[in-house]
Amino acid sequence: MNATSARRTRTLAAALLPALAAAGAAAGPAPSPATQSPSPAALGSTATVDLVYSEPAPIRQIWQELGEQGGFQVVFAPHLADRMLAIDLRGATADEAVALLSAAAGHFTKPLASGALLVAADTPMNRRQYEEMLVRQFALEHVEIKDAMTLLRSLLDIRRLAVGDLQRSIVVRDIVPKVAAAGRLLELYDRPAAEVEVDVDWLTLEPSVLHELTAGSGDVSPVRVPAGRLSRLGGDPSAVRRLTTLSVVDGRRASYEAVGADTVPGATPADLELSVEPRVHRESGEITLELEAEAVHREGRGGASGTRQINSSLRLGGGETFLLIGLLPATPPASPGEGAGRVSLLAVTPRIVHPSGLRPADLEAVVIGTEVNIAAPEPEPEPEPEPDDGC
Repeated sequence: MNATSARRTRTLAAALLPALAAAGAAAGPAPSPATQSPSPAALGSTATVDLVYSEPAPIRQIWQELGEQGGFQVVFAPHLADRMLAIDLRGATADEAVALLSAAAGHFTKPLASGALLVAADTPMNRRQYEEMLVRQFALEHVEIKDAMTLLRSLLDIRRLAVGDLQRSIVVRDIVPKVAAAGRLLELYDRPAAEVEVDVDWLTLEPSVLHELTAGSGDVSPVRVPAGRLSRLGGDPSAVRRLTTLSVVDGRRASYEAVGADTVPGATPADLELSVEPRVHRESGEITLELEAEAVHREGRGGASGTRQINSSLRLGGGETFLLIGLLPATPPASPGEGAGRVSLLAVTPRIVHPSGLRPADLEAVVIGTEVNIAAPEPEPEPEPEPDDGC
């Protein structure tokens, strides 16, 4: 083997070893020796190998010589076939050499007690017989349990799952790399959703004031009102009445109900039902508000009632208001000589109070091995410490 081949060998080792060695770190706190990851890194050997077979040699002979140079005993599984292989392992550590030789020969390795290493053919049967199983409980802070279970079943094909309802947790039983991959995916997925508050106001306005507020857009509902324009009505306490402020998580629905005179004193009685569902756009900070509103109003005591409904969706920027015109009956004038009465309408103003906990790093790809063999992903890098300013 030439120098170029040796460099390729070291490059391949650098690519293979993290996937094989990261199971213990990615799975969380270090497990006991009985449940330690079956990875070459468990050998803990830092010896450098000077081993090269330019001509094909028996694989068992290569393993035995690697064990001698690396300081570990090699144990072969029953029925391990011996064949010829040429390989250059010069300059690699013992752990890197084990990863390279396993990949080249199609072997599966498992550290045993007293510094021994089991070598077996990498077959599903041997995996089931020799690969360690791990049971781990994952506490969930934000994601729903059923969503987390769907994630693990769909992406990692993990079938042995149990639910801890009281602790809001799931318990996973599988091979160490899969459990480690499950922990990494749940870490990325279990982020808090954005929280939104929605102010619901009842407005009773003179027609001229409404015309100014809506910039002459007419009485077609809904109307988007720019930020700050609604606050100009604050000087008229009879014009704006806060009905409620709904707190709701992104993608969930919140409702409000009011009956008759409980809505707005002095206004035409109406039973009001309102439900909202916000969708927060992470990049722009805008909110798409899905809204359903229904008002049942009566013409005096015992009078006929009518129902008005508005189902709409509008994308709003920060501080903008969703104005519902025509949902509520007009407020009659105080005296016959006053002309037209005031217009009653609802103003719905959403705002983000807590942004989504999803970080840009959570959207980056995670390598988890192949379709046949799931590998433990590398743990997330530790954040760099803040520079010491000497204070």
